[in-house]
Amino acid sequence: MDEFLYSLKILERIYSEDESITKAIDEERSYTKEWMEENNYNSDVRPARKPGKISASEKIDSTRSIFDDIDE
Repeated sequence: MDEFLYSLKILERIYSEDESITKAIDEERSYTKEWMEENNYNSDVRPARKPGKISASEKIDSTRSIFDDIDE
């Protein structure tokens, strides 16, 4: 979310002359901060990632050649 808020800040600088765009950016920033509060978002705390189990793929039985798609 920090990257998103930073992007909004950059957009606000670029379009500072256009009131309708800066108003839309302010609304998005407000919605973002509201979401962060509702979801107890903390940019310093990230959930632990757990690797999943990867199963070996089964042998693919194909009679098709890799050259079947080449035009003669």
